[in-house]
Amino acid sequence: MRKIGFVNSLPEKEENENENENENENDNDPFGFSFNEEMATRYIDENYAPDGDVDQKEFRTTLELITEMSEMVDVGMRTVNKILHGKGFKTIFIDGVSNWVLYEKIKNS
Repeated sequence: MRKIGFVNSLPEKEENENENENENENDNDPFGFSFNEEMATRYIDENYAPDGDVDQKEFRTTLELITEMSEMVDVGMRTVNKILHGKGFKTIFIDGVSNWVLYEKIKNS
């Protein structure tokens, strides 16, 4: 039976082998995507809350957050947006730019 739709650039067998190789690379790489996402989540959890006092309220773009975390972890916009959205953070537009509404957690010294 013939398939209807797009033509694969690789035969099915080779394509499945390539998918398995990519999965194994991520499992063996301690600094892969899941590690970066975990570290970014931890950083956000330790520094920000989705609600709080007006005194701690801050507005940050996704790019500003990525820059803030850049020395610790290499993470992309999609990952940061996914983390913040999943934790219930809100967004607001300031001068036509989407900003996250963050409440800075007070650190006890």
